[in-house]
Amino acid sequence: MSKIIFLAGMPRSGTTLIQGQLCKIGCVCLGEVGQTIQSIRREKIKKSKLSPKNHWNNKKYDELEYNEFWQPLIPRINNADNVVKATEIVYQEAIRAYPDSILVDSSKHIGHLRNSLNGKYGSIVEVYHVIRDYKSWLRSIINYEKQYGLKKEKFSALRWFYVNKKLELFLKKNLVKSHTLYFEQLVLLDEFNDLEILTQISKFQRYDSIFFEMFGSFKNMDKINKGIIKYDARWIIDFNPPIYSFFLDRYLRTIKKKHFKN
Repeated sequence: MSKIIFLAGMPRSGTTLIQGQLCKIGCVCLGEVGQTIQSIRREKIKKSKLSPKNHWNNKKYDELEYNEFWQPLIPRINNADNVVKATEIVYQEAIRAYPDSILVDSSKHIGHLRNSLNGKYGSIVEVYHVIRDYKSWLRSIINYEKQYGLKKEKFSALRWFYVNKKLELFLKKNLVKSHTLYFEQLVLLDEFNDLEILTQISKFQRYDSIFFEMFGSFKNMDKINKGIIKYDARWIIDFNPPIYSFFLDRYLRTIKKKHFKN
């Protein structure tokens, strides 16, 4: 029987990179199934509103029309009763096309994860929650926006914490088989091929130095070379952060009282 790995986490947390590594060891990568389904089902209405998001969806849809896997599924996805049924259709066809394989869905968002778990293939879904350290993630977000000319949004420590914590609690509450992957550990501790993954990140991000991208300062090079992680995201599980800033510490206490009483 096939197994489905769902890569969950925030945008710019490294899910695309991890998906690429899983492909290299023999997994079948389906891409962002949830976002692809959304692009297909929006086709009927999106042409009337030419926002930047809809331009992106149009481009995505045009690519799907020439994809040998997705093209036959477009009418079935459009005719599905809801997104959960549409997700089932994609998983069913992927399992049929690649029997006894590990399939990777990198949809990331908790809404897409619910759709995957609520369908009849939910029992074979295993979740990998990818967490990237806040400072590393924020630097990546800022550079990503500059690179693609996107409109700047407000990305705060509060949002980073809330999304990751909400996902973690969702997995525990629903007793989903899951693992937490810390992006910095994957890069520095040889869980993947260290040199290979560093080279890929440099090319993917188009930055001069992966170490500047991850840690924000060349002063940490000696620690990096020894494999010591300066910014570790593991504190997110027990609400015990190191002192990144007064801002972060204050809001963590507030958000814990309001949203995570149990």
